[in-house]
Amino acid sequence: MKFQGILRSLAPLLSLQLITMAAPLFVIPFIARSLNPEGLGIIAFFQAISTYIMLFCEFGTEFSGTRHIAYNRNNKEIVSDRFYNILILKVVIASLILLFSIIPFLFFKIINSYPTIYFLSILMGGVQGFSLNWYFQAIDQLAKVSFIEIILRVMIALMVIIFVNSSENIYLYFLINVVFLTINMLINYWLAIKDLCHFSPKIITLKDAFFDSYKIFFYKVISTLYSSGNTIALGVFLQITYAGYYAYSEKVILAVRGGLGTFIRVLFSRINSALSESKSKAMHDFIYSSFFFVFLNLLVAIVISYYSNEIVLIIFGKGYDEVGELLVYMAFLLPIKSLSTAVSTLWLIPNGYEEALGKIITVSVAFHLPIMIYLVFEFQHYGALAALFFTETLTAIATLGVYFRISKSKTK
Repeated sequence: MKFQGILRSLAPLLSLQLITMAAPLFVIPFIARSLNPEGLGIIAFFQAISTYIMLFCEFGTEFSGTRHIAYNRNNKEIVSDRFYNILILKVVIASLILLFSIIPFLFFKIINSYPTIYFLSILMGGVQGFSLNWYFQAIDQLAKVSFIEIILRVMIALMVIIFVNSSENIYLYFLINVVFLTINMLINYWLAIKDLCHFSPKIITLKDAFFDSYKIFFYKVISTLYSSGNTIALGVFLQITYAGYYAYSEKVILAVRGGLGTFIRVLFSRINSALSESKSKAMHDFIYSSFFFVFLNLLVAIVISYYSNEIVLIIFGKGYDEVGELLVYMAFLLPIKSLSTAVSTLWLIPNGYEEALGKIITVSVAFHLPIMIYLVFEFQHYGALAALFFTETLTAIATLGVYFRISKSKTK
């Protein structure tokens, strides 16, 4: 793997990822001072719902689609076939989401209290779920669309700062995101479709797209039950303010993890390509990349934990001490999560072990949910954090166990 090749692929993705993660953090100092902790809690709660909608619409295709098209990028017919089948799959899923979206509205008071924000959060998640960054990454043309999305995300940040200045217009936060993300989505689809072959739908290839993706989808959705799921649980069962404290300390960590995770996303595509040439070379790249990634996350965690109060004061201002206290401990989720992310994304998924990952996450969530619900009622947002630590540690240990078991069986 040539270092220059990695840098060339990394540059547009890193720029886009940094803007995607940094723009909301840039916005927070303004809206945190305009809204009270409850207002931030409302945004955090419905953002968590939006995240689930996005994951359902993606349906794991950001990995399975990238993998399939990266393997066949020189065959325009195969690339076109998979692209359109993924699009059909997403349209079907989005239609089902809209159909069933009325159910939570009927049963949960927090959702019933903010109907406009709820339905805008569904649209926001849906638009994000139709993103084509995975496709342009697979054909190594992400730079082609990164600049447009960066400009639009900067515009989103500026519009939110200008217009979201009181609790009465929180809905504008979601409306602004929906409008500009839709513009970006339409531009991306126009750029992609004009270079693809004519598509003739076939049931068998649509089934292939489904079965290539559903295990990754299951893995990602289940894994969010102990991240975004914690925010939703705090909002549904307790005060929305607790959801805000928890979600925004997690948002800082997710922003950092997203920036650092760009390294993994670039290597995912390249390790898939390397596997088709030399498995030993791919293994070598995986091991060294994983060690570097975990070590980097550990260093960043130490810095964040030590300067947590200063970070919170800069980002949120006064009155958010609870976020700083959570951040001290939440920072050390970075190295734990980075270990399971590196092993699963760079080795298990490229080698077709999505089912094993699904089992790991299922077992982890089976432990997490009852523990989280109990601890949330006892210790509020600190209980959610404790449950998250337990689950992430269990997941990392189990993921490593699968890797060593596979490696041992291959050497026999």
